Amino acid sequence: MSSAEKHDGFFNEELKVRIAEVLSGCENRIEVRAVLKENDNLSDKMLAFLNEFAQVTDKVDVRIIDMDENEKLVAGFETKLYPVISIMDRNGRYSGISFNALPVGHEFESFILAIYTMAGEGQHIDDELKNRISRLPAMNIMVGATMSCVLCPSVVQACQRISSINPKVLSSLVDISYFPEIRKRHKIMSVPVVIVDDSDVYFGKKNLEEIVTLLESGIK
Repeated sequence: MSSAEKHDGFFNEELKVRIAEVLSGCENRIEVRAVLKENDNLSDKMLAFLNEFAQVTDKVDVRIIDMDENEKLVAGFETKLYPVISIMDRNGRYSGISFNALPVGHEFESFILAIYTMAGEGQHIDDELKNRISRLPAMNIMVGATMSCVLCPSVVQACQRISSINPKVLSSLVDISYFPEIRKRHKIMSVPVVIVDDSDVYFGKKNLEEIVTLLESGIK
């Protein structure tokens, strides 16, 4: 599923129907929260996107919050980028999944899947792998991507799945087109790139188990 581009708005009628069909299977209603910045192009696009998305499904509530309230959600983690869209879990707590990006193009599926996972049980994974994920310590993962990258969604979705199982692991999709300081600091020449605790950097497409192994290898 990918969001259409050449129409008035973010979602054409066909996509609206598909979104409603996918999310109709969600067991719970959840909330999507956003922290926006004034006079900011990405923030303006996020607001328009979320307002339109809120009209497509009754399974999702959209709420705009300020930075102080968001700081309480992610307390203990140093890397906080704004603007940001965050996904809550079925109990209204921060799921650990966020988007420093406008989740369109190839990453629209990541946005929908994150909502679907937090509102339901999510896609099945092996019990042994799930236990390994549950044992991971608190960490902050940024997945550097662009919305036109065809390899990025699988990495984004794998990291989001980790956060859905272990919310101590924060996972954010960062569109490096809007955050050049991230690209410069980590010398990013290609995407996808996984950045752990703003320190360890791993380039290239990887599946869920490969990412879990990388995270385990970095545990001190």
